[in-house]
Amino acid sequence: MTSDITIQLLENMFNIQDFSIINSFREEQKVILELDSTRVHICSKCNQPFKSIYDRKKRRLYAGSLNINPIYVEYYQVRGVCTNCNIISEIPPLSYGKRQYIKPVGSIVIQYTKHLDNTSASKLLGLSKSSVYRIDKEYLEDLAKDYESKIPEITRAGVDEVAVRKGHKYGTVFINHEDSRVVWIQSGRTKKAYKKMLTFLKSKLKNLEAVSMDFWKAFETGTTELFPDCKIIYDRFHLSKILNSHVENERRIYQRNLSDDDRKRMKKHSRWVLLKRKKNLTTANWEHLEELKSQNMHLFTMYLLKESFLTIFDSSNDRETARQAIYDWYDIVIQTKYSSLRSFAKRVLKRLNFILNWFEIPISNGKSEGVNNVIKTLLKRAYGYKDFDYFRLKVLQKCGYLMND
Repeated sequence: MTSDITIQLLENMFNIQDFSIINSFREEQKVILELDSTRVHICSKCNQPFKSIYDRKKRRLYAGSLNINPIYVEYYQVRGVCTNCNIISEIPPLSYGKRQYIKPVGSIVIQYTKHLDNTSASKLLGLSKSSVYRIDKEYLEDLAKDYESKIPEITRAGVDEVAVRKGHKYGTVFINHEDSRVVWIQSGRTKKAYKKMLTFLKSKLKNLEAVSMDFWKAFETGTTELFPDCKIIYDRFHLSKILNSHVENERRIYQRNLSDDDRKRMKKHSRWVLLKRKKNLTTANWEHLEELKSQNMHLFTMYLLKESFLTIFDSSNDRETARQAIYDWYDIVIQTKYSSLRSFAKRVLKRLNFILNWFEIPISNGKSEGVNNVIKTLLKRAYGYKDFDYFRLKVLQKCGYLMND
């Protein structure tokens, strides 16, 4: 009866079959379970039962933790006399090859490390930080062997860069717009790195119709070279951010010629009002805007120009209507004294066709930015990653297709 209970304990807690517990003892903080095999020993080469046992070697493997106490199992792995292969080792019954942990441990560790940093996981699992890193990476690499088959067909995607280390070290993140999951992350943000990623994913991008991106030239040229029929959608929020930077630059240029008192007062009352959208203004903002209208028509006119451009994207314009509206806006701005806005208007005209694609397929990089925030949280939690391949696996584990959930 006792033997049946120990077998059930092993099977239910550690998913160990064909063994029973014959002894247990404590060694420092570790709990050691001595096991006895109830299985037939099989040749690792021809899968035939051994004719006889040649020798035995004791192995100790990590099996998990209980109340923060690490649990290890000890058993004898045998070499036997095989009719076909002479003397040879048996198929490892509990681990994969020479790994120092039982087979189910990998799936346990990645559940811990998905939600915790490796240091915290190591304390709860009773392992060293390096052991958690090694087990985590090995198991994630096993899952990644058929990663390409887990990726669905992608029709609309987003691409953005994310800072992965100090010193302007970036990665390129490619997401699926349909479910906001990371498809892949590539080291670097050059055209070469981006095209390498697209080439790897090419079988899943046969029906790619649109990619949203910022104004980074490498993403634009890389996409058009490999997928000439794909529409490039410039992110409208990034466009708004660029326009705001030009508005802010124009305000600074203007305020340099003011007295110190006027400059302080103007900065206090106008800076954030100029950058806010009309629909987001508070009651206090409206008061400041009315004050700006009565006291400084130069800045107020610039605010109206900014709003008139962004309003084009708020309405349900078709492509040609939007094109004409942008041309009309350009004609007005190019005749003003706002040098920074004129520079922005020329920039818009150079990329007009890509900007107008938004009116046919209104997708943005909002989902990419959201995913980037998750990736940044992952980086902060781990205090950075020295191993980019491991970092990629962690990103695909957290917000990609590596795991089923």
